[in-house]
Amino acid sequence: MSQRTCDCIEKFLYTRQEAAHALGLSLRSIAYLIQQHRLATRRIGGRVLIHKDEIRRFARGHHTESIAA
Repeated sequence: MSQRTCDCIEKFLYTRQEAAHALGLSLRSIAYLIQQHRLATRRIGGRVLIHKDEIRRFARGHHTESIAA
């Protein structure tokens, strides 16, 4: 009996595009939030990634201020 590899590994780091989709924001809004240090990132090589806990933290917060300048 062979053991199948599970493709359901929990993801911890998300791309900017994936974070935008998860938060219901535009990619431009994500870039602005990163630039303003309102959304923390991790850099791995040339990739900018956002930890799932950071996405959740931002989603739980109250954001009365405008995202765009």
